[in-house]
Amino acid sequence: EFYRRDAQGQYQAQPLDGAGRYYSQALPGFWLKPDWLWQSPLPIAQDVLKVVGGEAYTAYQTRPPNPNL
Repeated sequence: EFYRRDAQGQYQAQPLDGAGRYYSQALPGFWLKPDWLWQSPLPIAQDVLKVVGGEAYTAYQTRPPNPNL
């Protein structure tokens, strides 16, 4: 379960979307499926990043290395 404080400082339960995803308010664009946290074995991190990050993660994966390192 996810909770967020409202304007009165009370915690309110936050629903998942129709696909079972929770969207972060603190990290715009970030979401996760809480079911992933209870899988055994856990999903492979790179697979999750590909799903959540989409094109941005693919671009990150294919960028050239930083020559200043």
